[in-house]
Amino acid sequence: MVEWKKTACILCECNCGLEVQLGGQADRHLVKLRGDKAHPSSQGYACEKPHRLDHYQHGTDRLTSPLRRRADGTFEEIDWETAIREVAQKLAAVRDTHDASADELAAGARGLPDDTALMASEVVVFTAEVRCWVLEGEVLTLACYEGEADEPALEAARKLAAEAAGDAAVPSPCVLDLGFVAGRGWVVIEANAAWGAGLNGCDPAAAARCVARASRTAAPS
Repeated sequence: MVEWKKTACILCECNCGLEVQLGGQADRHLVKLRGDKAHPSSQGYACEKPHRLDHYQHGTDRLTSPLRRRADGTFEEIDWETAIREVAQKLAAVRDTHDASADELAAGARGLPDDTALMASEVVVFTAEVRCWVLEGEVLTLACYEGEADEPALEAARKLAAEAAGDAAVPSPCVLDLGFVAGRGWVVIEANAAWGAGLNGCDPAAAARCVARASRTAAPS
């Protein structure tokens, strides 16, 4: 009987508990995956993202080495030691220019104990969640990735996302996640960087436009 091994998903800050069976060459593939019912927070839940973990790890188009962006916007391969050294130097520069808390912007909630206390004004239940890829105030593509949303609901989500994207504090491009609260309607859950967000059912071509814009080399001042 193949053993189920406990682990956790790393694709978002929730870190839901998983159980996996290994197989394939040198047992390096996830051949089966399910939510861990014994996990204190996720309690057996697993969204669609971890079920693609093996594809992410073994996809033929995956990156196999760090890439450094050149001045002209193209990329060159570099070794891990160089990549880690250069990233560390730039993070240190950010810390020295601002303060130590600036580095925490990239920390997220990964690695925190499951019983870590959080401040919340109110606990709400989202019956549906939608991802919106936004460029210059326009929602290029959106899709419901949790729950269900009909066309009128999606149109309402599109309207709110476009309105939120018009705020001066929201960068362009960005990826907005919206949640539907029964009796209230859509609310903005979070904003993500375009180059770090998953498709979650959205149109790849439209999303690629956002990623391309986000990856442009900044013009010299």
